[in-house]
Amino acid sequence: MIELLARTRRLAWLAALVLGLGAGAKPVVARPFELWLYVRDPAAFTTEQLAIVEAAMLRAENLWEGIVTGYQPGINLPGILISVQGATDLTGLALASVGQWIEQGGFWLTASGGIRIDVDIIDQYANYDGAGLNLIDDILAHEIGHILGVGLQWTENELYAPGSGRYTGRFGVAAYREEFDPAADFVPVELAGSAATAGKHWDQIMRSSVQEGNPADPFSLSPLLGITDSAGRDLALELMTGAIDPDYGAPFLSRTTVQSLRDLGFLVVGEPSAATLLVLALASLAPRVSRRRGAAGIR
Repeated sequence: MIELLARTRRLAWLAALVLGLGAGAKPVVARPFELWLYVRDPAAFTTEQLAIVEAAMLRAENLWEGIVTGYQPGINLPGILISVQGATDLTGLALASVGQWIEQGGFWLTASGGIRIDVDIIDQYANYDGAGLNLIDDILAHEIGHILGVGLQWTENELYAPGSGRYTGRFGVAAYREEFDPAADFVPVELAGSAATAGKHWDQIMRSSVQEGNPADPFSLSPLLGITDSAGRDLALELMTGAIDPDYGAPFLSRTTVQSLRDLGFLVVGEPSAATLLVLALASLAPRVSRRRGAAGIR
């Protein structure tokens, strides 16, 4: 049944892709958005793990489909096909990759991607420390965020200069100003960790890294930056930072991440205020001034 469902989803996606990108297609209006997730090689999981992963896939899919309302005009993709596969050779909890990239409407976009999740962490993170905290949903939601383009397509879409630690996409920065720092002209990006982490996530104290933390005892340190929203939530605990920190609870999804998807070619719920966007537009005309924001800022 699982294989039949996976095959049906792949065929539906391929049909939609052919119809959307066929000869003579002229994308002129915004399209709705859909994710198609399927399990690749269900035998890699135990029966219990497969049930956990499939339930988490559905919830993560619903999360992003409830946020992304479509593509911007000029983009004619039907959505994104994503495979989820068990793995035993990862150095982290999970890893996302882009299978097919397409340039449309002035954006580099994902047409298909894959997620590999460490099968050895599923039981533990589905009920972390026996406290009822299910982080598998968050892990898959995080990796889907990458496949949407967060981190993985910043450079291609000219939203991030490698090594700068500064995300400069217009909508993401506007939301960050309203949510975390009204004086900011960039969103701080992680510079620590491995090549799979640095430059691909929002900033935090990467306590498991050799650059900022203690790999032998990361939980003895704090990941917090001191950059908080109006609810007191620290940016370090946001869904698209480089590490999930279960000792601090489940991560949250910020408006900064949501609105940054506009910089990647999507339409999303809500938007930064017109006043903030105007300030950013005016600021972009002035020479940039480098500044640091204290101990909690860019490193």
